[in-house]
Amino acid sequence: MDTKEDFRRLFFLPSVYDMKHYVQIFGSEDPEHYKLKFHASCVFYLCHSNEQELLRQFVLDGGIYSVSKNLEDDNMHARSQFFEVLMRALAIKTPNCEDSSSLWFPTGFDGKKPDPDHDPNEAAFFSNLYDALSHEHLLPSIFAMITVKHDIFPNSLFQCLQLFHFTLNWLQFHYTDKDQRLKLPSSWHNLIKSLREFPDPGIADAAYQWLNMFDCLEKQDDFSNSWLGISKQLRGNKVVPMPAIDESVHKTQQFGVYKKMGNDAFKGKRFTSALPSWEKALEFSQTEKDTAILHSNMAQVFLKLERYSDASSHAQKATVADGQNFKAFYRWAQAEEKLGNVEMAVTKGKAALNVCPDNQEIVEFTERVQEIWER
Repeated sequence: MDTKEDFRRLFFLPSVYDMKHYVQIFGSEDPEHYKLKFHASCVFYLCHSNEQELLRQFVLDGGIYSVSKNLEDDNMHARSQFFEVLMRALAIKTPNCEDSSSLWFPTGFDGKKPDPDHDPNEAAFFSNLYDALSHEHLLPSIFAMITVKHDIFPNSLFQCLQLFHFTLNWLQFHYTDKDQRLKLPSSWHNLIKSLREFPDPGIADAAYQWLNMFDCLEKQDDFSNSWLGISKQLRGNKVVPMPAIDESVHKTQQFGVYKKMGNDAFKGKRFTSALPSWEKALEFSQTEKDTAILHSNMAQVFLKLERYSDASSHAQKATVADGQNFKAFYRWAQAEEKLGNVEMAVTKGKAALNVCPDNQEIVEFTERVQEIWER
């Protein structure tokens, strides 16, 4: 994120690849980033948090934890905005049933039950959320805000209760044995009891329901550190740590995702958006042929952007990876002509024809630059 153009793309036309930048901004503790952080949270919530592909990558990149670091911000408006982002990321709708979130209970975006034991993306997804929700400061922070028993920003009490419920319910659903009920610290249990008399009937009803879901810790386990008593009941190895995954399968999946993102951006003439996606795909490439195709594609983009030195460099890398990639030789020749290296353009044009002698476009190009060179 070095230029105004980078920030414009991040705010208005972000790709999955850009979600890590939102995570970095939200997690920053630099005072100079405070205003940027607030503006970014507003844009993310209003413009991007309904796009499931972006939201999923945001969670995978650590977004829930980075947002949760801002829940006790001194500024009421910032605190409220980050709560909105977090609630959207968790897709929380109602506090009274397991189906409150199709993201997490118990199906995924496609309506299928998530399979973190065999799907590397689901494993990473669950692992990230587990790390965020089981962080020792998150639940105690929410609990502290609930104890105030009034809104410290608009609708804060109800949001805190929803988040409190979701977190405990999700951990119980995925990380305890079947039919096991989580036991809460007495301070938490008593707070929920007291909310049965709350004037708001929605909150009072939720309190009654929650008391039927959770028990109270025995005195000897009721630690002053409220999280410790809960963490001892969880079976992190039920999903986390992540199961052993075939690294080649994971790389193949990621390669396909990022390559398609670049291809789609190119087809939509969003050339500057195609480049970072293909660069990311290169990290997961497992064959010289795939590497060559990506470098050749990037050379084509740089030709369109009139960055001919970059086009020449990537075309050369493509031919090193795959000496049969005639498109790369042709793009190398085109770049060299634009750079004034006509002899090199002729050489690379002929190299392309050695691989694909019947390509009329390359034949005409090579004949033209040959004539220019011989003058």
